Amino acid sequence: MTITTYIPSVLSSLFRLAAYVFLQIVCSLRSARVYSATHVCQIPTSLANPALPVLYTLYLASLWIFPPEEEDPAQKEVNEKTERPLPPRPTDNVPLTLALSLPTSSKWVRCANFAINGLLLLACADLVFSPFYDAAEDVVFTRVGAVSPSSAKITVRYPQANVTQDTLRVLYREAGTETWKDGPQLDVKQSLDWVDTISLTGLYPQTRYECKSLPLRRSDVT
Repeated sequence: MTITTYIPSVLSSLFRLAAYVFLQIVCSLRSARVYSATHVCQIPTSLANPALPVLYTLYLASLWIFPPEEEDPAQKEVNEKTERPLPPRPTDNVPLTLALSLPTSSKWVRCANFAINGLLLLACADLVFSPFYDAAEDVVFTRVGAVSPSSAKITVRYPQANVTQDTLRVLYREAGTETWKDGPQLDVKQSLDWVDTISLTGLYPQTRYECKSLPLRRSDVT
């Protein structure tokens, strides 16, 4: 095999790496806006966004420009004329070949590699275009994030039909009491998927609290 035979493998591996960065790390960055837990992997990069279509296009082009090498028919004929047994063909390590898109003479393995890359492209496209056909406007929640002895982070998602008219405030109280205390205001935006995170401070250690989000008119905000 010549070095050009490995060009599709290199481009395929780079595409899969970019897809992993996009589907895992970039998604985690978006999730970090929703959940402020410290275990979220945060790598500030958006390079995978333009790299995905470029790498997939180059990968398709390389399959056409550098097709897999076939066995030489002349060599076959010589072997038949000399009546010598053909040397055993090396067996492909199928898992490794699929993982790294290595060159192979097996047609079904090549088709499987092509299908894997196609599914990764569809998964990335679904993530990009899902907000256009599913805005998840019915998904409303209030979640507790990082907690310290005297504070707690609260994340709220509240899609609003008219964000210029309404605002949100977090209310909290000690468990078992009736009076709600005013917490910080939330500023949810469509650009952040209607999500905002605030911190409740001045809490007492080893005390259970309840919290909720309440929409308020701008005129009611002080």
